[in-house]
Amino acid sequence: MCVPSALPGQDVDVGMRDLGMITRTLAES
Repeated sequence: MCVPSALPGQDVDVGMRDLGMITRTLAES
């Protein structure tokens, strides 16, 4: 998933973190 570079770093970090949690949840289930 590509995140626009125009977004603040914090928003990108939160987005990547959320994606990681979702991926981890799907992997566990």
